[in-house]
Amino acid sequence: MDFLRNEINRQFEPTAKCSCGRTAVHVAEDLLYLAEAGDGSPRVNAFERHVFDGDVIYEVAVPVTKVCMAALTQDLTIDSRVTFMLLLYTIVTADAQDLDIDPAGRNLVEECEEVARRGVWLLYAEVLAGVTGSLASHAFMIIQSLGDDPDRLRAVRRMSQPMLDWIPLLGSR
Repeated sequence: MDFLRNEINRQFEPTAKCSCGRTAVHVAEDLLYLAEAGDGSPRVNAFERHVFDGDVIYEVAVPVTKVCMAALTQDLTIDSRVTFMLLLYTIVTADAQDLDIDPAGRNLVEECEEVARRGVWLLYAEVLAGVTGSLASHAFMIIQSLGDDPDRLRAVRRMSQPMLDWIPLLGSR
């Protein structure tokens, strides 16, 4: 847990801003609570209007994505792991970013996708571990949304049957 605590501290400077107007310290605290609490920990909707709002992500989504990927390396309770995965899924599959983002040419959607791409093997491990259908299916959908190798996706989907039966392969017939 020290690794994840350190990563949260690295990602959230005391001056980082949340979309709610406060500092993002409360988001960091919620992520740490999620990692440590397990049952009864915050659900994905606790991050709504702070990290995302529908299909729109806010600037704080980039460090949250990094923390979610780091969380996948930890031995967490199933509830915490599922919530981190759902939060990651919500961020990585977002369609747009907050219009108030500094117009310095940042593309938060692409930044978050790139963070997930760098850890794609962690996502494959979640699919193949098959701990729960929710973890496996959301990890698979994230990988698929990142546009990973279609042949690899088909092979992993076959290996993870029947857990992924309900998920169509994008671009397949």
